[in-house]
Formats: sequence, C-alpha cells, structure tokens
Amino acid sequence: KASLRDTSVKTFKEIIEEMYVAGFPKIRNDGTSPSRYTIRNMTRYILGIKDRSRSFRLDEDTLHNGVMVLKPGFATWSDVFKKYPSAFDPVELKGALSYLWGFALNKGYLPGTPNNPFTAIKISKPRKTHMTEWNKKEFTQEQQISIYNVCNELKPQFPGQPELFQLALRTGRRIQTLLKLKWNDIKFKDTLETYTDDNGKDKVIKYFGIISIKPWSNKTDDEDNIPITQSIKSILDSLADVRDRQEPWRRFIDWVFVSPRVKDKEFLRIDNPNNSAKARLKDPRYCWKALLKKTGLEKDAMQKMFRTTFQNKVDRLKGVNSSWDAITITGQNDTRAHEKHYLNKKLTPKVIHHYQQIDDEFEEPFKTRNDN
Repeated sequence: KASLRDTSVKTFKEIIEEMYVAGFPKIRNDGTSPSRYTIRNMTRYILGIKDRSRSFRLDEDTLHNGVMVLKPGFATWSDVFKKYPSAFDPVELKGALSYLWGFALNKGYLPGTPNNPFTAIKISKPRKTHMTEWNKKEFTQEQQISIYNVCNELKPQFPGQPELFQLALRTGRRIQTLLKLKWNDIKFKDTLETYTDDNGKDKVIKYFGIISIKPWSNKTDDEDNIPITQSIKSILDSLADVRDRQEPWRRFIDWVFVSPRVKDKEFLRIDNPNNSAKARLKDPRYCWKALLKKTGLEKDAMQKMFRTTFQNKVDRLKGVNSSWDAITITGQNDTRAHEKHYLNKKLTPKVIHHYQQIDDEFEEPFKTRNDN
C-alpha cells in the first residue's frame, strides 16, 4: 500500500473521469473501445445506475466499437462530472476496478509494472444459481420442429426476424453473432466435392456457397465459415424475399437482419444506403416472445439452447471423432489447449457432410409425417 501511495499520481475519481473523457478505450488496443454491452455493464458499477449514467446513450461505430454519445444538456464530460461528482463504492466492483487499474497502468500513472491487486480478490461463487439448470439444457426433436414451423407462421407479423431463430437451429451459432451478418458475408455458389469416408467409400457433397462470419462478430475472435446446405439456403432465400419483394428498401442496407425502426426508408437508394449500426436488428424480443407463446415454451426455453442443442447434435454424429483421442497422442492434459492452439478449422468436404447429416436428421420427421 505504501509503495502504491508513493508511485500513484492519480486518484480513482480522476481515473474514472479521464477514462470516460477518453471514450472508454480498450486497455491494450489504442484507438478502439469495447463493445457497447461491455461499456454498459462496466458503467453500472463505475457510474452507478442513477442520473449520472443516464447522461449519455450508447451506440457503435462502423468498426463496432462502443461509442458514448452525450445527451442534450451536456456539451462535454466535464459538464457531467460537474453536475454529478464522482462517488466510488467498491462493493462488488472487482471487474470494474480491475479495468480501471489497467487503464491507469496503460496511461503511465502507475510507474513500473505493479501487479493488479484486484486479481488476488477471490469471490466465492455459488455452485448452483438460477441459471444452473439451463447450462446444458437442449430442445427436444419435437420442440425443434415446433419452433421451425411456428417461425414460418410468424413471418408475416415479423418480416425478416423469425428466420434468425431458424438459422440458429440449423447452424448453432450465437444469436448475437447471426445478428451481425451482412449480405456481403454470404457467397452463393453451387459446389460439388468428393471425399473418402472412414470406411473407404467415396462421398459426393453438394452445397450452395459459404457464409463467412468475421472475427469481430464472433466471440472467439476467429473467422468462421458455414457451408450453405439446402435447409440453410431455404432460410436465406426467405430473407432475400423479404429484402427484394416484400420490403425493397432493405436492398440498400447490407445487414441481413434489419431493424424495423430504420428512419427515412423511402429515401434509401443505391447512392444513399444505410449501413449504420442503427440499421441493424439488435434485439428481436417481440418476435422471440411471440415464438415462445405459440410453441408453449414460455418457461422452458432460452436462446442459448439453440447453441447447446446444435453442439450436442454434432457430438452425437457418426464419424465425428473425439478430441480425447488426439490429446492421448499429443500428451496434453485437456482438449481446450489442443483445440485452441493446435487445430485448424477447415471447411473440408467431410465437415460439410456432417452439416448435411444434421440437415437429414432434422428433415426426417417432416418426411415421415408427409408419408403418413
């Protein structure tokens, strides 16, 4: 404590104010800032939840950095802190304090490289919370079919939104990742490829292009590619129909999932597009609530279940070998290090075949019903 008192040249109050004036920058990446969601969560602890935190709104720039925009009545952050002086309550603030520490260290206010004292704080977590039961909960096959069918029924009421949940069912990607898709990320191209399976048989694989998920929109910060199978193509075709026929103003917005609250739709043209963050759909809550109500899943579903369900489907596919076999050979002690640092994700014909296996498994109940 004594050494820190001697070396620190700024108080927490001053650090808080300077960080917001600087636009809440990322600690180790000059010129960028965290997402608007990170800024919002941190602000709850740093500024509180009362009037001071309501002095600005959150947006994002073209690079998807969070941007704080002061509301009318505040020309600068100095006006905010003059009206609402900094008060700091360290209760339950480990994450926010640690972030502030990093900001101060990066700015040179803590000479040398003193260890972050907040990393030593151990906060015991309950073994069970209200979220525990949802951690590994999956949709049943019947629930998946019901969700898919009800999404079709909701399309007239929520143009271009139910397809989001259909795509989550068929790709297993996070909802927030899918919401950041652009049409420019989707390349349609009919493709035939062959590969030899584990039994030595030649397989012919057909797909209709690739969806490229950019690193900035992916929680893993890695580029991700999804083959466009027949079922995924039908979902994308439905979205394209909304864009091209039902609401043609969407043609001048590159986001796949568009906010219904886009202003001045009638003025959009090829030379006057709107690809701003405001044009992107961010929270399809009303469509989601309607979906839950019509499927009877109001208390039995969360959006994270789309990903959990898909991952377990993949794990149960025949021909998908476990990473445990690999780490037995390499000598590593867990699959995480092996998968994160050594495996290259490649969209090989075999991987595309596994996507089609999931397609076939999903379509089978529909075929059985039609036959009956």
